[in-house]
Amino acid sequence: MQSDLKGQQHSRTEVDKTMERLKADLHNEQQRRKDIEQQLAEQKREVQREIEVSNSRARAEMHHEQDLRSQAEKQIADLMKQIAGGESAMGAAQGQLTDTQGSLTRLRGEHDMLLERYAAQVRAFEDAQASKSTLQEEIEVLKRTVEQTAAESAVAAATRELENVQLKFSGGGEESRLSAGSSHGAFAGMGGSGLGATGGSLDPRVRMWLQNNELTEYEALFLGHEVEFETIPYLTESDLLAMGVKAVGPRRKLLTACQIQISNSPLGGRLRQRAAESALGRMSGTGSL
Repeated sequence: MQSDLKGQQHSRTEVDKTMERLKADLHNEQQRRKDIEQQLAEQKREVQREIEVSNSRARAEMHHEQDLRSQAEKQIADLMKQIAGGESAMGAAQGQLTDTQGSLTRLRGEHDMLLERYAAQVRAFEDAQASKSTLQEEIEVLKRTVEQTAAESAVAAATRELENVQLKFSGGGEESRLSAGSSHGAFAGMGGSGLGATGGSLDPRVRMWLQNNELTEYEALFLGHEVEFETIPYLTESDLLAMGVKAVGPRRKLLTACQIQISNSPLGGRLRQRAAESALGRMSGTGSL
């Protein structure tokens, strides 16, 4: 019996819990229905307000049109009376008609002028949008150029390190001999870590650069002035004159090659980064307008 009573109590408890859940669900459903009804009522009121506003506007436009029609009819009636009154009244009516036509012409001219101004503003806006797009494209190109230049600089640095290692290995015997001597002799044998003139010979990179630009006749000149490869982008016209390049044609050719070399140097990377920052500044200024 006790087990039956416990079972009944458990069943009753389950039933009570089920009833509570059903009541909660019913309450939630009623609340949701109430919210939906409130939303529908609000939408209905909003639609009603819009209808009233539209009706009010329509009535106002209708009254305005009726007033204009009444005024026009009144003016026509007055004109008819004046025409019927005689030649003098007809002349007066013709004068008024001429004035009205002039006003219409003036209004049409003003209307055309406003249309032209609007079209000019639209064109100016489109030009501004096109300029904005062009600036964005230029910024993207500059960003890619900066990234490419950074990658090229990293590759060039790795190449220089490899050349230094190769030079060290190729001159290993000499290094062993020079390590016992003075540090000045070691520096002359290694050529300052592989940069510039090495042991009385021209830097291979400088020689390659002169060959690529068809300027091999200046190898001795660059060697005599100890021009290093990293110095090339910074050479100026006064430097070339000081080196002895007096002829205008060769000097201009060398300057052009040096300016091209700037794009592959850290200086060129900094210049492109400044250009990108400047373009970004102009872009932000255009966007704020």
